[in-house]
Amino acid sequence: IYTPQITQQTRPLSISERGHWRVDMSSFAEETKARFWAFLEEIVGKGQVGWGVWCVLEEEGGGLEGEGEEEGKEGEGKEKGGKKLIAKILCWGEIVGEIWNVLFIGLHRQVVGTGVCWVDAEGKVVVRMK
Repeated sequence: IYTPQITQQTRPLSISERGHWRVDMSSFAEETKARFWAFLEEIVGKGQVGWGVWCVLEEEGGGLEGEGEEEGKEGEGKEKGGKKLIAKILCWGEIVGEIWNVLFIGLHRQVVGTGVCWVDAEGKVVVRMK
């Protein structure tokens, strides 16, 4: 992982653990969302980022364990109906850094400053980026 971008890491990652990068896309422009999702479909769908990597797009209403008070403010980054649009990119612990780079490239650096985090299989935030 590009360490200057890390704001929090609660523990070392195991190479064989599963988790996902969680990207809140609610604040992105519609064009950015569509372009980013098409990028993920292309590289993940064709297996260009390795086996065992896939992505899902979900609406989410609640928070995560370990999520700060700042992110829980009413109305911030939410879609209509109070739901957030979340892209989850599932991967192994050993390629967390590489997938971060994919996000960085796919969002043309717009991912910086959005509070993207890597969440383990228990739903706990392990790595939080700027």
